[in-house]
Amino acid sequence: MALHYLIDGYNLIWSHDRFAGGTLQSQRERLLRFLEDERPTGSARNEITVVFDGREDVDGPPWRGVARVIFSVGQDADSVIKKKVDALPNPSIAVVVTDDIAIQRWVKSAKAKVLSCKEFLALVAPKTAPRRATALDPQTRSQINEEFGKIWNLK
Repeated sequence: MALHYLIDGYNLIWSHDRFAGGTLQSQRERLLRFLEDERPTGSARNEITVVFDGREDVDGPPWRGVARVIFSVGQDADSVIKKKVDALPNPSIAVVVTDDIAIQRWVKSAKAKVLSCKEFLALVAPKTAPRRATALDPQTRSQINEEFGKIWNLK
């Protein structure tokens, strides 16, 4: 079953230095690129909606990426998130990302999941898995030790 991530945009932006600096437009774009490039939401089948308080800047083009972007014109982002969770046929597919305690409590009472911003950012998988050492056969190990012995004048 695919999940629907509902992200309190500014809450997430202001929770970590990786999105800081520049205009609000550039901070929003950094967050949206992060969501697409790093995929903290996991499967591409999972839906992403990012809700920002206020209205969209008139100087920035609309976002054309994977995440759906909503501006909460005339209301706060929390109200939009609540309406979105309420509108889902099954609220248990919702994962709300916020550090706002009041919305976290409401989301839990609606039987949806909550992730703090820190928990959400921790979902980013490392780009490469650490390499595991491979065992050397005894002959190769002996040859390497012999070569190092010559280099370090151990014999």
